[in-house]
Amino acid sequence: MASPFYDNIFVETDKLIDAKWGPFPGTAEAYAAVPEEARTIGMFAIIAAPNSPAQLYWYKHNITELVPFTGNSSVQVFNTYEDFPQTGSIDVIYIDKSTDSSYYWNTSIVPADYTLTGTVQVYPKLLPDPNANPPEIPGVDYFPLVGEENVVYIADDTDIAYVWNITSNSYVALSKGALDLVDNTGLEFNSENKLKTIYNTLISSGNSQPIGLLASKSAAYWKTKNIVEVLNEILFPATNPTYTPTTINLSHTLTLPYYEVGTSQTNNLTLTANKNDAGDYTNLSILRGAQILESVDDPTLDGNSYSISYSDSILVDPGTTTWTGNGDYLSGIVKNNSDNTPDTRPPQIRQTNAPQRFEDNFDSNDVNINGIYPYYYGYLDDKPNNGTIADLIINYTVDTPSIKRVLKPLSNTENVFFAAPRAGVYLWFAHTGTSKNSYVTQVFSFPEIIGTGSGLFPTVVTTNFSNSNWQNVEYKLYISDYKTTTLDSLNNSFWLRFS
Repeated sequence: MASPFYDNIFVETDKLIDAKWGPFPGTAEAYAAVPEEARTIGMFAIIAAPNSPAQLYWYKHNITELVPFTGNSSVQVFNTYEDFPQTGSIDVIYIDKSTDSSYYWNTSIVPADYTLTGTVQVYPKLLPDPNANPPEIPGVDYFPLVGEENVVYIADDTDIAYVWNITSNSYVALSKGALDLVDNTGLEFNSENKLKTIYNTLISSGNSQPIGLLASKSAAYWKTKNIVEVLNEILFPATNPTYTPTTINLSHTLTLPYYEVGTSQTNNLTLTANKNDAGDYTNLSILRGAQILESVDDPTLDGNSYSISYSDSILVDPGTTTWTGNGDYLSGIVKNNSDNTPDTRPPQIRQTNAPQRFEDNFDSNDVNINGIYPYYYGYLDDKPNNGTIADLIINYTVDTPSIKRVLKPLSNTENVFFAAPRAGVYLWFAHTGTSKNSYVTQVFSFPEIIGTGSGLFPTVVTTNFSNSNWQNVEYKLYISDYKTTTLDSLNNSFWLRFS
C-alpha cells in the first residue's frame, strides 16, 4: 500500500529515488535488474550505453518489452509494407523503407487498416542549435525552413513525425486525424494505400456522350478515373496501334502452265517468310504434295526475313503437281497505345487490329504445274494410215508441215490451224481424251459431224502411241478421207475448230 507524504522529498545523492529507472547500459540489463512482477505498463527506464547519450525507454504496450519514449507519435521502420504488423497502433507512424512512404493505423475504416500519409524525409532534428559553430544548415542538419505538402518529416533525434501546416507556416506533429477523408470529396486510398482523386460523379448509370475520337463509356467506367485521367481521355484519346502481319511466299522457276508428261524438270524453290510484327519463326518447310522436301527448325533471321531453298528434280506426272511451303511462328510483342499503355486487345492470327498470335502450319501460296499429253496435227500429200502417223509422233523433234505439236488442253473453242498452203492435201489430227463429235471450218460455218462414215473425217480411230517420254498412251486419230480442194475465200490458211 502506498504511503502518503505531505511535502517534497529531497534525496542528497546523485541517484534516482527509484532504482528501477536505472540507468542501465542496455535493455538486457534493465530486464535482469527488474523482474516482471515488479514492472507495470508506463514504467520508465534510462538506457545509457557506453559512449552514447542516455535515452528514455518505457514499457509502452506490455511489461516484457522496453521501447524508446518519444513523447508523440513514435516511428517504426520496416523494409517493406508487407513487413508491417498485422494490427497497427494508432500512435505509431509506420515507415516503408522500400518506397520512403509513411502510414498510420486507421481505425475509422472497417476493417481497420494502414493508410498512406505521404512520402518521408528524415533529418537529424527539427530545429537548429543556436550555439553551433559553424551555423547548421537547414535541409541538411535540421528541417527545411519551409516544408512541402504530402511529405512526412522525421526528426531523427526524437523519432517524432511532422507535417508542414500551410496555414500556420510551421511544422506540426503528425496525428492520424489530419488524414481522415470527408465523404464525396473525390479522394480515396487505392490498393497500395496511396491517396488518389477520382471523378466522383453522383451519376450511377447511363453512358457518356461520344466526344471526338472518344467512344461512349458507362458512368461506372468514369468512376474509376481521377479528374486528370478524365481530362486526358477527353483531350488526348488513346488510339490503338496497328500491326503488320507476317507473310510467307514460295517462289519457283517452273513458270510454264503445262509440261509434257514424262519429261525431266527441275523446280528451284525458295520459301521466304517476312516476320513483321509476329514472333520468331520456329520452323520452315517446303513440300511437294504431302511429301516434305526440306524442313529447317529455328531458321536464321536476316533483317526481317527468313528463307530456305530446295531444288526438286522430277519426271512430270499426268495432272497437277503442287508444291507449297509452311511455317510455325511465335506470338509477337504487344505494342503500346498512343498513351503509352499496353494494347489490351486479345491476340489474333494475322490481323492488323490486334497483337499477333502464334500460328502453326501457316501455308504459303501453291506452285502448280500441269502434266499433259500434247496433241498433234499436220497434212500430207499422200493419204496416211495409222502407222504413218505413229512414225511421225514417235520421231517428232521439231514442227514441220507434216506434224505440229501443241502442248495445251484441246478445248471446244480451240482453233487448229493446219496452215495448208494449197489445195490437194490430206489432213490428220490426233489427241488424247474424249473423241470430238463435230467440227466447223473457216469455209463452212455450220458444224459437220465426225465419224458418220462420210464427210471430211468419216471415222475416228482409237490407237496407242509411244515416244521417248511416255508409253502406250491412247490417242484419238482423225484422217481426212479426201484431199482439200480449196482455201477459204480470202486465201487464208485452212483451220478447224472441234467440239
